[in-house]
Amino acid sequence: MADNIEIDEHQIQRIFSYIEEELPKDISRRIFTQLGYECFIRFQSWINGIGQNIEKLMEDVNIKRLSPHWEKLEYGKDENEIILTGRKVDRCACPIASENQKSKSLCNYCCKTFQEEMFSIFTGKKVDVIITESKLLGGNRCSTKIIISND
Repeated sequence: MADNIEIDEHQIQRIFSYIEEELPKDISRRIFTQLGYECFIRFQSWINGIGQNIEKLMEDVNIKRLSPHWEKLEYGKDENEIILTGRKVDRCACPIASENQKSKSLCNYCCKTFQEEMFSIFTGKKVDVIITESKLLGGNRCSTKIIISND
Protein backbone atom coordinates (compact mmCIF):
# COMPACT_ATOMS: atom_id res chain seq x y z
CA MET A 1 0.00 0.00 0.00
CA ALA A 2 1.32 3.48 -0.89
CA ASP A 3 2.42 5.76 1.94
CA ASN A 4 0.74 8.81 0.45
CA ILE A 5 -2.53 9.14 -1.36
CA GLU A 6 -2.63 11.89 -3.96
CA ILE A 7 -5.27 14.58 -3.74
CA ASP A 8 -8.29 13.88 -5.90
CA GLU A 9 -8.95 17.17 -7.70
CA HIS A 10 -12.50 16.15 -8.54
CA GLN A 11 -13.25 15.40 -4.91
CA ILE A 12 -12.11 18.88 -3.90
CA GLN A 13 -14.20 20.44 -6.67
CA ARG A 14 -17.27 18.51 -5.50
CA ILE A 15 -16.70 19.74 -1.95
CA PHE A 16 -16.38 23.34 -3.18
CA SER A 17 -19.58 22.95 -5.19
CA TYR A 18 -21.37 21.51 -2.17
CA ILE A 19 -20.22 24.38 0.06
CA GLU A 20 -21.20 26.99 -2.52
CA GLU A 21 -24.51 25.50 -3.67
CA GLU A 22 -25.90 23.60 -0.69
CA LEU A 23 -24.89 25.57 2.40
CA PRO A 24 -26.47 28.88 3.42
CA LYS A 25 -24.76 31.76 1.57
CA ASP A 26 -23.39 33.36 4.77
CA ILE A 27 -21.75 30.09 5.82
CA SER A 28 -20.39 29.44 2.32
CA ARG A 29 -18.95 32.97 2.22
CA ARG A 30 -17.32 32.51 5.63
CA ILE A 31 -15.71 29.21 4.59
CA PHE A 32 -14.23 30.64 1.37
CA THR A 33 -13.17 33.82 3.19
CA GLN A 34 -11.31 31.70 5.76
CA LEU A 35 -9.69 29.74 2.94
CA GLY A 36 -8.36 33.05 1.57
CA TYR A 37 -7.07 34.02 4.99
CA GLU A 38 -5.27 30.67 5.27
CA CYS A 39 -3.62 31.35 1.92
CA PHE A 40 -2.49 34.74 3.24
CA ILE A 41 -0.93 32.98 6.26
CA ARG A 42 0.87 30.59 3.91
CA PHE A 43 2.59 33.53 2.18
CA GLN A 44 3.15 35.55 5.37
CA SER A 45 6.96 35.41 5.29
CA TRP A 46 7.12 36.70 1.68
CA ILE A 47 4.57 39.41 2.49
CA ASN A 48 6.45 40.44 5.64
CA GLY A 49 9.68 40.56 3.62
CA ILE A 50 8.20 43.36 1.54
CA GLY A 51 6.35 44.86 4.47
CA GLN A 52 4.72 48.26 4.29
CA ASN A 53 6.51 49.19 1.07
CA ILE A 54 4.16 49.30 -1.89
CA GLU A 55 6.77 51.20 -3.93
CA LYS A 56 9.26 48.32 -3.55
CA LEU A 57 6.55 45.87 -4.61
CA MET A 58 5.76 48.01 -7.67
CA GLU A 59 9.45 48.10 -8.56
CA ASP A 60 9.73 44.31 -8.15
CA VAL A 61 6.71 43.76 -10.42
CA ASN A 62 7.10 46.53 -13.01
CA ILE A 63 10.86 46.96 -13.36
CA LYS A 64 12.50 43.78 -12.07
CA ARG A 65 9.66 41.58 -13.42
CA LEU A 66 9.94 39.28 -10.39
CA SER A 67 6.31 38.19 -10.26
CA PRO A 68 5.31 35.06 -12.15
CA HIS A 69 1.63 36.09 -11.86
CA TRP A 70 1.48 39.89 -12.08
CA GLU A 71 2.29 41.84 -15.24
CA LYS A 72 1.76 45.38 -13.87
CA LEU A 73 1.06 47.05 -10.56
CA GLU A 74 0.34 50.76 -10.77
CA TYR A 75 -1.64 53.56 -9.22
CA GLY A 76 -5.05 54.23 -10.74
CA LYS A 77 -6.61 57.65 -11.00
CA ASP A 78 -5.01 58.61 -7.67
CA GLU A 79 -2.83 57.06 -4.97
CA ASN A 80 -5.89 55.56 -3.25
CA GLU A 81 -6.36 53.10 -6.10
CA ILE A 82 -3.93 50.44 -7.27
CA ILE A 83 -4.50 48.48 -10.46
CA LEU A 84 -3.06 44.97 -10.54
CA THR A 85 -2.90 43.53 -14.05
CA GLY A 86 -2.21 39.82 -14.09
CA ARG A 87 -0.23 37.99 -16.72
CA LYS A 88 -2.19 36.07 -19.34
CA VAL A 89 -2.62 32.55 -18.03
CA ASP A 90 -3.73 29.10 -19.12
CA ARG A 91 -5.00 28.24 -15.65
CA CYS A 92 -5.63 29.81 -12.26
CA ALA A 93 -2.53 30.22 -10.07
CA CYS A 94 -4.40 28.77 -7.11
CA PRO A 95 -3.22 25.18 -6.51
CA ILE A 96 -6.67 24.07 -5.33
CA ALA A 97 -8.50 25.52 -8.32
CA SER A 98 -9.21 23.44 -11.39
CA GLU A 99 -9.56 24.26 -15.08
CA ASN A 100 -13.10 22.98 -14.81
CA GLN A 101 -13.75 24.92 -11.62
CA LYS A 102 -17.31 26.05 -11.31
CA SER A 103 -16.96 27.67 -7.91
CA LYS A 104 -16.94 31.44 -8.30
CA SER A 105 -16.37 31.73 -4.54
CA LEU A 106 -12.66 30.95 -4.97
CA CYS A 107 -12.36 34.34 -6.71
CA ASN A 108 -15.15 36.30 -5.06
CA TYR A 109 -14.24 35.44 -1.46
CA CYS A 110 -11.03 33.42 -1.23
CA CYS A 111 -8.77 35.40 -3.58
CA LYS A 112 -10.41 38.67 -2.58
CA THR A 113 -9.68 38.02 1.10
CA PHE A 114 -6.12 36.92 0.36
CA GLN A 115 -5.43 40.11 -1.58
CA GLU A 116 -7.17 42.36 0.96
CA GLU A 117 -5.01 40.95 3.75
CA MET A 118 -1.86 41.15 1.64
CA PHE A 119 -2.37 44.69 0.31
CA SER A 120 -3.36 45.91 3.77
CA ILE A 121 0.17 44.94 4.86
CA PHE A 122 1.80 46.48 1.77
CA THR A 123 -0.07 49.78 2.09
CA GLY A 124 -0.39 49.93 5.87
CA LYS A 125 -4.10 50.68 5.46
CA LYS A 126 -7.37 48.84 5.13
CA VAL A 127 -8.17 48.02 1.50
CA ASP A 128 -11.09 46.74 -0.54
CA VAL A 129 -10.30 44.49 -3.50
CA ILE A 130 -12.47 44.27 -6.60
CA ILE A 131 -11.83 41.30 -8.88
CA THR A 132 -11.90 42.83 -12.37
CA GLU A 133 -10.95 39.73 -14.36
CA SER A 134 -10.09 36.15 -13.50
CA LYS A 135 -9.42 32.89 -15.26
CA LEU A 136 -12.04 31.06 -13.17
CA LEU A 137 -14.64 33.68 -14.10
CA GLY A 138 -13.90 33.35 -17.82
CA GLY A 139 -11.09 35.86 -18.37
CA ASN A 140 -7.58 35.48 -19.74
CA ARG A 141 -5.79 36.80 -16.67
CA CYS A 142 -6.39 37.52 -13.00
CA SER A 143 -6.55 41.26 -12.35
CA THR A 144 -7.87 43.39 -9.51
CA LYS A 145 -8.46 46.93 -8.40
CA ILE A 146 -7.29 47.70 -4.87
CA ILE A 147 -9.06 50.63 -3.19
CA ILE A 148 -7.07 52.03 -0.25
CA SER A 149 -9.09 53.39 2.66
CA ASN A 150 -8.51 56.98 3.76
CA ASP A 151 -8.93 55.93 7.40
